[in-house]
Amino acid sequence: MCWCSAIQSADGWTLQEWKSRRGFSAEGEDGREQGDSERGHLWHSDQWSCKKSALWGGWCSVAGHGWLGITPNEIIYNELIDCHCRRGHFSEAIRLFDEMLSKEMKSTAVTYNLIARALCKEGEMERAEQILEEMLSAGMVVHFGLFNSVVAGLLQRTGSLKSVVRLISEMIIRGMRPNDALMTACVKQLCKGEKHQEAVGIWLKLLKEGLSVNIATSNALIHGLCEGKDMEGATEVLRTMVNKGLELDSITYNIMILGCCKGNKIEEAIKLRDDMIRRGLKPNIFTFNTILHAYCILDKMEEAIHLLDQMKIEGLRPDIVSYGTIINGYCKIKDIHKANEYLTELMTCGLEPNVVIYNALIGGYGRVGNISGAIDVLNTMKSAGIRPTNVTYCSLMHWMFHAYLVDEAKTMFEQSRENSIEVGVIGYTIMIHGFCKIGKMDEAMNYLEQMRSRGIPPNKFTYTTLMYAYCKSGNNEEASKLFDEMLSSGIVPDNVTYNTLVTGFSQVDPLDKATELPAEISSVLTQNDCLYNALVNRITRPWCQKEATSSE
Repeated sequence: MCWCSAIQSADGWTLQEWKSRRGFSAEGEDGREQGDSERGHLWHSDQWSCKKSALWGGWCSVAGHGWLGITPNEIIYNELIDCHCRRGHFSEAIRLFDEMLSKEMKSTAVTYNLIARALCKEGEMERAEQILEEMLSAGMVVHFGLFNSVVAGLLQRTGSLKSVVRLISEMIIRGMRPNDALMTACVKQLCKGEKHQEAVGIWLKLLKEGLSVNIATSNALIHGLCEGKDMEGATEVLRTMVNKGLELDSITYNIMILGCCKGNKIEEAIKLRDDMIRRGLKPNIFTFNTILHAYCILDKMEEAIHLLDQMKIEGLRPDIVSYGTIINGYCKIKDIHKANEYLTELMTCGLEPNVVIYNALIGGYGRVGNISGAIDVLNTMKSAGIRPTNVTYCSLMHWMFHAYLVDEAKTMFEQSRENSIEVGVIGYTIMIHGFCKIGKMDEAMNYLEQMRSRGIPPNKFTYTTLMYAYCKSGNNEEASKLFDEMLSSGIVPDNVTYNTLVTGFSQVDPLDKATELPAEISSVLTQNDCLYNALVNRITRPWCQKEATSSE
């Protein structure tokens, strides 16, 4: 393709229009060598006009073949960068920009904006941020879209929240309102990174500058504060929204109600629901189910049933979550009869029990020691075409061991494997705990080996269970080996683990064994007064008793 034909277009911009759009002045073109000026005048002539895409094609042909020895100037570089960016050739645009800088050529604010966005597209956020900072320092005009692009890119990187806060603050100072999606994402990320005060600060800064705040952003902030268990902060944000006349919706209230219920502040949740109604917002099924769940968690079944009846009166049909919550609540307090009553009501309403409800019933029967009833539930769910989960089998195994039905627990474990249901670390730990409980350490260790062979790493509870059993039987050597293995696998022991070993090492020949504690435990004892005092108490108790007997 001829480069001349590539740039001649009768309906394109004239050079003067082009220069004006690109931010160049005539003075900026001085200072080039005479030879370059003569060869380059073809690019500058007002008699030529071109479309951007045509110029891009023509210049690439010339540059690629070295025809005529033409050397591009600032205008050409800037325009080529623009064309590459518009065509999505970001890496080539960045290469040209670097080449331009190496020749100490001037670039425009428009090009800087384009390059920074190109860097964002290429994922080079560190350099994009650097370019943006240079633009701000030089007093260049920074496009709104560039701020958004850089901030959005930084939000995808860990450890960049400080930069995000600074750039959004810069936007607000310049009177730019971050778009709703960006602002909401920023608030979410800050809250996720436990930087709740920074999130509140940005939100308040928007209000202070008279910029509107989207309801989704406010809700994200309240949700983040509630998740961070800062109900006081969430309440203050809600109060500010009311005082500033900001919009509140049912989501706002539901988030607050959920936060209160998670903190067992049901009375506050009820007040919020009432305030919601006063503002003309109707509580929905989520609102009721949230409070219902809180009542059941606290075993307040009478209040839960009253709320369920209230739902029906207000024309809300309880759903599978509502009934599942009630059934689980009754199973928790060992009232299987009531649980089955609501199971029947659920089915009468045309709803079908799901695996969560069946698992709750299995747990309920297990709590009252009715293992045959739990197995009947298992068979019923299979007949209904509902596949048992690892939770189903783990619950059955747990309650079977609880009832000392060891063979039945083993059978259930094998059934889970036959049905290709992986019970995971919880299931294996239940089996290990069950055999440790009855003193069958060989069986317990067999399941530990099975875990390893299946690539299931033991957790802290698995190790602590085994160590406790070995210490209880006086086999501190095996307990120490397991403790070392636990540390080498990167698991951090807790006070229960340390207390288990301290107990074991102080039970047999206390004064001698106290000096044999693993170095890791000895180190912790010097920093933990409770454990240290417990060890001293266990070591000295036999001698104190001996002295007391002698004095009598």
